[in-house]
Amino acid sequence: MNTVSPQSSQTVEATTGKGSPLPRRALLTAFTAVLLVLIGVASAGSASAWTYSNRSSVPVLPTIYQVQGAHYNSGSAVTGPMWRPWVYQSGPIASRTTPTGAQSVSVTYTVQRWNGSAWAHVTNVSGSATIAAGSVSAKLPNLSVLPNAGSGYYRVQLALTWTSPIGAVQGSMNAQMSRSGDYVCSTSRTCTAYAGQVYIGS
Repeated sequence: MNTVSPQSSQTVEATTGKGSPLPRRALLTAFTAVLLVLIGVASAGSASAWTYSNRSSVPVLPTIYQVQGAHYNSGSAVTGPMWRPWVYQSGPIASRTTPTGAQSVSVTYTVQRWNGSAWAHVTNVSGSATIAAGSVSAKLPNLSVLPNAGSGYYRVQLALTWTSPIGAVQGSMNAQMSRSGDYVCSTSRTCTAYAGQVYIGS
């Protein structure tokens, strides 16, 4: 697999305390995890060089954010730290494709992992949002995946579809985070962002 020099990275680790013996302690730990996500993992900028294909009736391209390689601590006070690779991407901001009326916009993320000879499918994650009749855009749900396959090289692609209130397709496009600047590391643990992929270690 061809790679290029790593991109600059940020430093943040999200933690949570599942299995904590005290409910208040668990709640505080979970709150801390959410706070770290909000100020750290979700702070990446927009992807700078993503490519698109199959664009149909989409006059304004969406804002698509960098894919982030991170680590999530699924351990507890009993087990100690248990760091898992975490693939995260803030949801795109999609503008309407018709001048008036409400629209639904759906996003399907495809996460893949390099198995040594090819990109293997890991999972699909879908979500949707509504652009109200008086609005011009909507923020779609985030991608947040803890791959069971563990450490490795990961990449993300996504598909967007705009529909009317009765389900008629009003626009569609695919996007590939495939170039330099589309991936970033948001962890102090092992991680390297390349053009078109991110390596997340254990």
